[in-house]
Amino acid sequence: AIGEKAGHTEEILRTLSEFYEVEIEGSLKTLVSMLEPLLLLFLGVVVGGIALSLIVPVYQLVGQF
Repeated sequence: AIGEKAGHTEEILRTLSEFYEVEIEGSLKTLVSMLEPLLLLFLGVVVGGIALSLIVPVYQLVGQF
């Protein structure tokens, strides 16, 4: 209401958009920095599970002889 009365609505909205843009960029950087290790861990578990599912039957077959 104050910005409208003074005629500075555009300037105030531009300042607000810049403020929120910086805030969102910071939040995204934090989110990405948290997701990278979690994704790496998840992929490691998946690859390890696949490797075990291939290796265990081979050892069981070799152990029978």
